[in-house]
Amino acid sequence: MARPKRVPFKPDGFQRHAGSVASWLNTRGFLVAVGAVAVVGAFVAAVVLANMHESSENASWRAYETAAGDIDKLENALAVHESGSARPFMLLALGGLSASPPADKDGKPLAETAEAREERLARAEKVLRELVNGYPGFAHRPPALVLLGLVIEEQSRHAPDRRMDAVAVFEEALDAEPGAALEAFIQYHIGRNCWLAGKNDRARMALTRAGQADGIVRLPYWGPIVAPWRENVDYLLALIGPGDRAIPMPETDARPPQPPPAGGGDPLD
Repeated sequence: MARPKRVPFKPDGFQRHAGSVASWLNTRGFLVAVGAVAVVGAFVAAVVLANMHESSENASWRAYETAAGDIDKLENALAVHESGSARPFMLLALGGLSASPPADKDGKPLAETAEAREERLARAEKVLRELVNGYPGFAHRPPALVLLGLVIEEQSRHAPDRRMDAVAVFEEALDAEPGAALEAFIQYHIGRNCWLAGKNDRARMALTRAGQADGIVRLPYWGPIVAPWRENVDYLLALIGPGDRAIPMPETDARPPQPPPAGGGDPLD
């Protein structure tokens, strides 16, 4: 008996599409799997990094809060936390503490050797320059610049060529919109340093502006500064006089440098 003739199989449309999909998966399945793994891996990595960043941020803020009043602890915290939003606050704290002359718990000035003073001011200038140069958008930029200007001014007692360096920093602080009371304080120090540098015209202009405002200045880690410059402004303007009339300053100052009295006073050189 003859066998019936076989009819060739003809897949319908659905079967043809299903076969195409199966063929594509067979040839590209590895790439799809790799892509899926990469997407999942990127998501996991992003979550891990975010948690690590948050943990690092929290640790840096805890370090700042713990060390804010201690110079040694602040230096250690800065060495450990090289970035993060707490770092500029650490720099400001270390700069402010280093800028302030040593005092006891009642605010009475303590004795300080020339070497210790030089080391203290050098540390203050270094960290404050890192702050103002590395964090231009820092919220407390004006007082940070004022602190830097005061540090350079203090250094100029033994390096008179730095007087105008201090003036440049104080003028930068003015550009940072410090506010009325702090602006008067800055103008006083600009005038004082210009006068000591022999630039009477600039000194007269700044001192005149300083005498037009009053108030209490507060600098971070320095404490409130009542406006003692008001009396000094009138005194310096009288020394400078109008026009070219001025009382010449002696070339050297025989008195040893004196730290500012408690409460932020600023004695004349």
